[in-house]
Amino acid sequence: GLSTSSPWRTIQKVNSAFSTLKPGDKILFRRGDTFYGTINITKSGVSGSPITLGSYGTGDKPVITGFTTLSGWTNEGGGIFSKSVNTGEQTNMVAVNGVQVAKGRYPDAGTNLTFESYTSSPRTITDNGLGDAINWTGAEAVININDWVLDRCLITAHKGDVLTYSNLGSGDIPYQAGRYYFIQNDIRCLTRENEWFHSVSDGKFYIYGDPSAKTVRISTIETLIYCSNHDYITIDGLSFTGASLFAIHFSS
Repeated sequence: GLSTSSPWRTIQKVNSAFSTLKPGDKILFRRGDTFYGTINITKSGVSGSPITLGSYGTGDKPVITGFTTLSGWTNEGGGIFSKSVNTGEQTNMVAVNGVQVAKGRYPDAGTNLTFESYTSSPRTITDNGLGDAINWTGAEAVININDWVLDRCLITAHKGDVLTYSNLGSGDIPYQAGRYYFIQNDIRCLTRENEWFHSVSDGKFYIYGDPSAKTVRISTIETLIYCSNHDYITIDGLSFTGASLFAIHFSS
């Protein structure tokens, strides 16, 4: 790790050696390379001598990534393919051939559903005509709570035209009736090319359309650099991609 001829190869090695670093030390990643994982900063620099995370060499900035490339797909039928993934957390970022793609949703993008009334306890919305031929319990309702909030909400019950939900986001109730919503996070929402659904409960990632000739990458890491109660850290010349929560998270 002290020369370009014998570098450390992984973020895991960086983390295991962090406790030995001193103020003024630098950890430099080679330009043009990609490194998977979370860098856990466990030492502080001092004023005038920070610990630096940076780069060396020529070319593109080194990439710290949370993306995992999937292959070896199972045909589930109906245009849907699956891959077993065990991330523990639901992914919220997927790229196909380098382009970010969205979760499947009902109705398809470009149109929305509308609720005519709501209650705050229990939290429900009523969409006249929705019906329960498809029971959406366990999926998410993305509700336009007000002009500036789209709140992701877990559907806990579905009966007739009424969806009962619990907030995953803002915790607000709708500002008024007549606002829009849509449904996502359910395999039955997959109807268009590259729409996806990740089921944590059965450990599978699903995508619509044959992905075997595509490069499918999903975010499997929440945070790429984490630092708690450490100071005088410089981050320079690095690129970050595929964090499902934070690229860089400093807390105190």
